[in-house]
Amino acid sequence: MVVAVSKVLAAGDHVLGSHRLAVASYYECLGPVAPGSGTAPCWAPPAVTVNCDRRIIQFVMRADADAVRSRIETSLGDLSPGCTVTWPDSVTMPETGTVQIAFTGTSNAVSSAAVSKACKDRLAELLEAIEAENVDILQDAWPSFVERWKKRFPEVVESVDVQMDGEKCCVRVVGEREKCRQTVAELESLRAALVDEIQRSKTRVSEKVADVTEHKLSLLRTCGFFQTESVDGLTASVVDGVIVLDGQPDKVVEWKLKMFRMLASAHSEAVRVDEYVIDVAQLQPFQRHLDQLLAPITGVIWYTAGKEITVYGENQDKVSRQILFCSTYRREPVNSVEVKSF
Repeated sequence: MVVAVSKVLAAGDHVLGSHRLAVASYYECLGPVAPGSGTAPCWAPPAVTVNCDRRIIQFVMRADADAVRSRIETSLGDLSPGCTVTWPDSVTMPETGTVQIAFTGTSNAVSSAAVSKACKDRLAELLEAIEAENVDILQDAWPSFVERWKKRFPEVVESVDVQMDGEKCCVRVVGEREKCRQTVAELESLRAALVDEIQRSKTRVSEKVADVTEHKLSLLRTCGFFQTESVDGLTASVVDGVIVLDGQPDKVVEWKLKMFRMLASAHSEAVRVDEYVIDVAQLQPFQRHLDQLLAPITGVIWYTAGKEITVYGENQDKVSRQILFCSTYRREPVNSVEVKSF
C-alpha cells in the first residue's frame, strides 16, 4: 500500500496509520543522517565485499601467512581506522572467496560511499598482487619431476605456496607476484629439461668407430670401456675389430670423446729380453703366470713383438712399473729400453 505524505514532517519518529516512520535529513551523494545524530551529515560507511580467486584466499589464510594478512589489514586501516576485515573460512568457502570489510563508528569528514569504495579498491589491489598459476606436467615425466623439484627446493618459502597434484599431474603455485612468477619460470624450466630428456631417450643412433688397432681395443677392454651396462641408453660392442656404439646421440658422443682422450694420453714402452723368454712368453702357462703377477697393475696390457715385450697402458707411471718387472727377464743394461709412441 502506498500512502502519500501531505506535508513535510519534522525530524524524528512519527506514526502514520499502523506504520512507524523515522524522518531524518538526507544529503545527496552522502546519504541519510543516522538517527539521533541531529542534522549534521554524520554516517557510518556501508560494508563492502570483494570477490577473489579461492586459491589466493587460501594462501592468505595459511597459518604461516600472518605477515601477509597483517600487511593487508594495516593498509586498509590507514584508509579507515577501525574497519575490520572478515576472511572466509578456508574450508567451506565457495569457488570464489568473498572478503568483507565492515566499518564501525561514524564520520562527517568524507562521504560514506567514498570510504567504502576506497577500501574496496585498496583490498582488490592488494589481492591482485597475489597470483595463482597452474603448471601442467607430462604424466611420463611426473615422478622424475617431483623428485628433482624436492631436491632443488626442499624448504617451504613464506611468500609462495607450491602444491603438487599427482592425480592431475600439475603444480599449483600461489604467492606474491614476483616470487610466484619466478617459481613458475623455474618449474617450466625443469619441465622443459625433462621433456627434452624424454624426447632424446626415444632417439637412438648406431655409429661405428673403425681404425682402432687390436692393442688399443685390448687396452679399452682392460680399462672397462665396454662395460656399459650402467650407462643409460648406451651399448658398446666390438664386431670384426670395429667398435659399434648404439644409444642416445649425446651418450654416443660423450663415450667417443672419453675413449679418444684416453687413447691420446696412453703410453707405450718396449724392452728387449732374451730370445728364450720370447719363446716361453708364447706359452699359455707363462702368460697366465705373468698376468697373475701383473694383476695389481690395472689399466695396462703387454704383448710380444720380435725380441721385445711391449707394455701399453693408461699413463706412463703404470707402464714404467710393469717395464721394471719385464726388465728382470733380459740381460741387456737398463738403458737399452726403447720408448715407442702409438
